[in-house]
Amino acid sequence: MIAKSKSIAWVALLGLLGMGEVNMQACANDPSRHAGGQNAAERAKTIKAQPQRSPQQIRAEGNGLKNQTSRYLRQHAHNPVDWQPWGDEAIKQARDENKPIFLSIGYASCHWCHVMEREVFEDDGIAEVLNQYFVSIKVDREERPDLDTVYMNAVVAMTGSGGWPMSLFLTPNLKPFFGGTYFPPQQFMLLIMELARSWDRSPGKAVKKAEQISKHIREHLATHTDARTQLEKNVITRWAQTALAHSDPVYGGLKGRMKFPMPVTWRWLLAQHDIEADAALKTAIQLTLDKMAGGGLQDQLGGGFHRYTVDTDWTVPHFEKMLYDNAQLASLYLEAAAAFDHEPYRQTAARTLDFLLEQMHDPAGGFYASFDADSEGVEGTFYIWTREEIKAVAGEADAEALADVLGVSEQGNFEHKNVLTQRANLQALATKHGRSQEELAALPNRHREALLAFRALRKPPSLDKKIITSWNGLAISAMAQGSMLLDDERYLSAAKSAADFLLSKHRRQDGGLYRVSNGGHAEVPAVLDDYAFLANGLIDLFQAGGDLSYLRAAKDLLDFTKSHFAHPDGTYYLTESSVNAPLGRPLILRDGVRPSGNAALLLALDRLSAIAGDRMAHEQVGKVLHGRKALIERAGMEMGAWLQVGLRLLHPSYEVVVAGRRDNPATQALVKQIHKHLPANVVLVQLGPEGADVETLKWLPALGGKKAMDGKATAYVCTLGTCKMPTSDPSTLLKQIQ
Repeated sequence: MIAKSKSIAWVALLGLLGMGEVNMQACANDPSRHAGGQNAAERAKTIKAQPQRSPQQIRAEGNGLKNQTSRYLRQHAHNPVDWQPWGDEAIKQARDENKPIFLSIGYASCHWCHVMEREVFEDDGIAEVLNQYFVSIKVDREERPDLDTVYMNAVVAMTGSGGWPMSLFLTPNLKPFFGGTYFPPQQFMLLIMELARSWDRSPGKAVKKAEQISKHIREHLATHTDARTQLEKNVITRWAQTALAHSDPVYGGLKGRMKFPMPVTWRWLLAQHDIEADAALKTAIQLTLDKMAGGGLQDQLGGGFHRYTVDTDWTVPHFEKMLYDNAQLASLYLEAAAAFDHEPYRQTAARTLDFLLEQMHDPAGGFYASFDADSEGVEGTFYIWTREEIKAVAGEADAEALADVLGVSEQGNFEHKNVLTQRANLQALATKHGRSQEELAALPNRHREALLAFRALRKPPSLDKKIITSWNGLAISAMAQGSMLLDDERYLSAAKSAADFLLSKHRRQDGGLYRVSNGGHAEVPAVLDDYAFLANGLIDLFQAGGDLSYLRAAKDLLDFTKSHFAHPDGTYYLTESSVNAPLGRPLILRDGVRPSGNAALLLALDRLSAIAGDRMAHEQVGKVLHGRKALIERAGMEMGAWLQVGLRLLHPSYEVVVAGRRDNPATQALVKQIHKHLPANVVLVQLGPEGADVETLKWLPALGGKKAMDGKATAYVCTLGTCKMPTSDPSTLLKQIQ
């Protein structure tokens, strides 16, 4: 995602720094002033310079990124720019030499990051200026979301929008004084020369501007809560109706020029529907899920979902594939399959989980981060088709019909070729081709392997193999849910292997977590999202398999979070207390493409309180939620995960304990009654026929007395220690939780 910097925005900002107006059009039209042009180089020499390696030397020998484990950073290791990673050494150099810092933040699968690298950071003329007059630092935003968050706030404050690549100029004290996103080479060259000249002549103006921006960011980080308020059910209902009003009645999703899948929003709305059974809400949810699955957002051959589409009807995607999108969408389709008992949603979920297993699962256990959008520097080429290619694969008999079923036309829907879809009118095609609708519907599966083999001959997008704790937490949840609803042991095994990997490789000696690992080497302190998402994943895994060790690990992570991330108002900072925060510790409350770490943590804490029967912990979750009533009332569309927690607190939720032998069909029948419905308001505990042992009861006392009765598998439905009549009947169990 990118918001391109507009010339007018940064020219105005240069004026604020006292640099005067710049004739952008003259720069663009005068080849001698282009990046690397003779006049540009001569102009650079007028600013005092220091000895340095030449761009050619740096290109050959590598810069400060060549030994980094991040794939994104290594991609820039042989740019002629003398990049350094974020750290004490680079910051000390900037302060010792009194140089401004050029901070560039991006990620491996970012299309426009690749474009700016090719156009700007590979240019020797630009590199020479950057190397002489700036300390250039490159950051992988997926490794350092804390830095990305605070400096993106600065870019938005300065320009009104944000995106990646992020391009920011800082004082040696790490305070931003100018920023943007993508810059074309000519504009970037002119910009850095003017900034270097301004810093050389009057650094105080930049420092003053940086102080103003930093003050704005500190105010942005400030928090306001009111413990006297109470979130009511009608607030959540009102926001659900608002979301419904903003939904697209033709193509599904939320209205907009581009379409984002927004699983956080739709999972909340699905939970809302489960409670209120709103027919209009059901229609909007199903329309959205159907259109996303049938459009180009989903890879119709290889499975998995792309990031978003650039149009309103889900046809042409931005082709990167992210672990967090696919994990959340798998969960969304699984939950919808359970809510609506709809087989196509089960199939979509299974294809997505299989994609993660087959293409993004590390043999050591974790799940990889992302696939690039580009192949050989061009976006989408791996995924698009012509009718001639379909004919070459399918043969004369099926080619025309298959092309029509997959939406492949002569004119194409993307760059004169076609992103595959599966939303054709089969009734009309049956008439056209003289074949039954059932036969036409079966064609993609019949030819899938051959089409995949043909596609495999193309150069595939690059895969970023870093393993991110929080995203893996989402994947563990999805795999655990898949194992429950689809009754597939492969998914349970994958969830366990990912959890075991994280708990062994990403766990620090002090009980905290690392954020990321590359090739088994873990580094960078984890942020709040890592703890919250992994804790929820471990709770889901516990529900799927019944292994108490995963629940214990979740509790340990939550305890660590409360000790090291707590904000005075009851919420939680993004970073732990020991991590240096250049502009203050961020407090993120609103959801983005993933739930906010705060909302996810509240969910995990409340689920654990239900299992433990801990009323005080449950009430503390409510206190934090209700304290944010004003923000929820103001920004509910951006707080779907909070609203989903609100549904748990404002409506009945249950702990279900099933006691019995695991291999007993009667026990399995009770457990499957929970598994096949995936109720959002239930946490499941599986015990042996004799109930919990002494050690377990020390930390889960609410499990006391829950045993198989009269030798029969028995289910107990409880709310914070208050239980309904025990039952051995699966139908009665279902009624008790509805």
